[in-house]
Amino acid sequence: MPLKLEQLVLFQGNAKTIITPSSNEKLGYVKAKYGVHYTVNYKEKKKSAQVILPKIHFDPADSIFIPANRT
Repeated sequence: MPLKLEQLVLFQGNAKTIITPSSNEKLGYVKAKYGVHYTVNYKEKKKSAQVILPKIHFDPADSIFIPANRT
């Protein structure tokens, strides 16, 4: 099921979270509000995977959520 803008997603358990916002303002917001483990501004880092993978020791993601209605 695709996510829609402003929908709430619950992760239960010991998940590590990686968020890829499009601005440093959003990056700071999600770090402060949600305590995510890793963030990468995808507009500044065109190769986001090259930044993220070493941080997670090259383990593949178990799930990837991509919002359907980006604005």
